[in-house]
Amino acid sequence: HMFKKSFGEMTGGDGQEPEVDYTPETENAASFEELFDIIRRAGTVRGTSSEHSVEELLSTIEAVRQGHMQLNSVTRSNGYRAAVERLMEAGQAGEEEQGTRS
Repeated sequence: HMFKKSFGEMTGGDGQEPEVDYTPETENAASFEELFDIIRRAGTVRGTSSEHSVEELLSTIEAVRQGHMQLNSVTRSNGYRAAVERLMEAGQAGEEEQGTRS
């Protein structure tokens, strides 16, 4: 998994979350299914205070989609939070009255 290592090096490895709010791939995900495929390919990502396994990322996103967790539970690494926010807005365009915006 050379990609994983080089991505870790790019982010500095000092515990700081990369200021990358998106990557072209996550930016172009047209559905949660596509986003999940991207997450599975990317593998474990380094967040602000911990590493996030694929299983953890997918279950967190599912919980956010179902309204059990806040959007900010999703790591900003790799643009995952931005992608989830965008896909959720696209999915409930016109019927968002629950005050989920931060």
